[in-house]
Amino acid sequence: MSDEPVTTQSERLQPPPPRDIDSPHKLRPGSPQAVWAVQQLAAGWQHGRIAEALGVSRQAVSLFASRNRERIEEVAKDASAAINEQWIASKAARIADYQRQVEQCDRAIMAAFEAATAGMDDGERAGLSPSDVVDPKLLKARQTALRSVAEELGQLPSRVIMPTDMGGAVQWKIVGVEPETVGGDG
Repeated sequence: MSDEPVTTQSERLQPPPPRDIDSPHKLRPGSPQAVWAVQQLAAGWQHGRIAEALGVSRQAVSLFASRNRERIEEVAKDASAAINEQWIASKAARIADYQRQVEQCDRAIMAAFEAATAGMDDGERAGLSPSDVVDPKLLKARQTALRSVAEELGQLPSRVIMPTDMGGAVQWKIVGVEPETVGGDG
């Protein structure tokens, strides 16, 4: 296991702290380092990580955070509001987009079905469904959109992913059933 600190995607996307090697007071009000520290604290960065990036003590960052608590909260609130204003943050907008996707898939499926069965008589055509003649990728796209809506609405149970690298066998125990009485050539 590595001693490297674990970073999140948002941490990797953050710019590095501004460098001002001539300044002994890196966290003075209005300095580029102070502005950067406020942004990182608002994003949830740990004090130790900021201290390491700026080359200051953890205590200096903690003191800075307590003195600038209101500004940090304001920046965090502004960032949250900006995210909430995006259409993608709206569940209704996401579901409406999925609905448009499904409707497009349905039109394409029916057009492909009509084209594939155009020369057939009603008897031949009756035994076919669109899934028999349509590109599976189109059906998969429709299924994915429908599943995404069900997930948005909380209509699917949470997925449980079992680790596969643990080794050994998985054993199941059914309470109230004796293994000797189940299956076998009895």
